[in-house]
Amino acid sequence: MVLKNKKVKLQSYFIIFIVVAVFFSCSQKQNTMNPRDQIVDSDATDVEKRMDTVTQEPVKTSEELNTTQVKEITSIEPKKDISGMKSGENKSEPEKNEIKTVITGDKRPSSPLPKAESISQEQLDKYKINKGSDMVKEEPIIRTKANYSLYNSLLQKYVSSTGAVNYFELKKEMKDLEEFISGLSNDPVFEKGSRNEKLAFWINVYNANTLLMVIQNYPLKSIRDIYKGNPWDVKWIQIGSRTYSLNQIENDIIRPEFKEPRIHFVLNCAAKSCPPLYNKVITKDNLESVLESTTKKFITGSENKIGNNKLEISSIFDWYRDDFGAVTSFISTYSGVKISKDAKITYKKYDWSLNGN
Repeated sequence: MVLKNKKVKLQSYFIIFIVVAVFFSCSQKQNTMNPRDQIVDSDATDVEKRMDTVTQEPVKTSEELNTTQVKEITSIEPKKDISGMKSGENKSEPEKNEIKTVITGDKRPSSPLPKAESISQEQLDKYKINKGSDMVKEEPIIRTKANYSLYNSLLQKYVSSTGAVNYFELKKEMKDLEEFISGLSNDPVFEKGSRNEKLAFWINVYNANTLLMVIQNYPLKSIRDIYKGNPWDVKWIQIGSRTYSLNQIENDIIRPEFKEPRIHFVLNCAAKSCPPLYNKVITKDNLESVLESTTKKFITGSENKIGNNKLEISSIFDWYRDDFGAVTSFISTYSGVKISKDAKITYKKYDWSLNGN
């Protein structure tokens, strides 16, 4: 009986031992749970909290921002799968580049001007551009309103290479000449052009209006047959808001403004003793070469006789002597003749007969 009681007691101790062992085993298993499973839950919750913080953060006003910096949230990358994160990684820091920012000044910078190489040919034609520069300064080209090609065509057709004018035929195309002159009246070049553009402009104004004056009164034998012998003082040439005479254009504008003595060999007064009318349009590009060639051609022509000690020269050198300075020195430069300082000078009588028919 005693033996039987001991056996029952041992069985009870064994059952208690088994229960304790099972409990202890379960406790250890709980404490050794895979860290990766814990990270998934904690990081997912952490990321969700941070995403909620970003989306719920109120937009700051410009006063709350630094006056020289403006932060713009441009993109938020999608939440990454962090199930593969290792146990040693820092989970509290947000992912790099998760929130991108742009720092600028108070105002957005304006778009830079393009380089000249990136501008179309149409724009290059429209603007004067320093090609290759980083900044393109747009400076509008001055567009003439006068039809110079039309005027050039008339000169080529009705003025010979020696300057003789076919006034009879030119009169038939007077409307074309009037059209060109009308364009000159509102041409911005006379105010905004370069020096050479302006000088070429006024030379063309003078010569074209002289031609028009003659054909309006043609037939005649001399330009001095009209307006009581003094057509150069008649105010009838409209340029801008003012009306000029031929004398005003020559003596009030061209001579004092440009101080160029060679203009006397391109301005044509429709007389035989006048320097021949150049039979092409004068432009800023050919101005210098025309001034040189017409000056030399006139000085060495039949209108002047030049020697070392004796000169028989056009009255132009007498009327405008102040423009030439030392007349003998000026003539010597273009004639190639070495003229004595004591040379005798005679001014020839001017022939006012029409320089054509």
